[in-house]
Amino acid sequence: MDEGSTRGRTNEADAFTQCANWKPVIAAVHGYCLGHALGTALYCDYLVAARDARFQVTEITIGLPMAAVVPRLGGRAFAWEVATTGRVFSADEAWHAGVVTRLVDTGHHVEEAEELARLILQNPPSAVRQSVRVRRLVMAEEAARYLSHSERFDWATDSDARDAVSQLARRMRPS
Repeated sequence: MDEGSTRGRTNEADAFTQCANWKPVIAAVHGYCLGHALGTALYCDYLVAARDARFQVTEITIGLPMAAVVPRLGGRAFAWEVATTGRVFSADEAWHAGVVTRLVDTGHHVEEAEELARLILQNPPSAVRQSVRVRRLVMAEEAARYLSHSERFDWATDSDARDAVSQLARRMRPS
């Protein structure tokens, strides 16, 4: 890759859906998991969360539509609510919505993720890889469906988008 170019770089969706090995990825989350970090955690095949974890779809609060994240945010009603309000939600809420694979006491997220990995390793690798591949491709298809509808409206060039960017710029201006 040329210095400073974006050629050859990939995004999270491509990294998780166009890989060569299809090994499961486990996110072990504690503390705050906001915006882009949440997006990355939601692409993982398993999400182990400590009870102190707090999540937020921050992009909506700065004017970015986030419908494409809905298929990865668990139950539809919960997903729509947190994707459009931008409110912080707890690990317990994420657990009940089906976002979190395992909810553990604070400080035990890494050991629980390791235990989950040991359980997965007991199975034939080819079966695990195929299961991971299918799960990720189905999730990518669902996200693409949402994105295709969103892109139909060319949100980025309409007056609402310009207003959102202007408001964000005003909020970020030093006093």
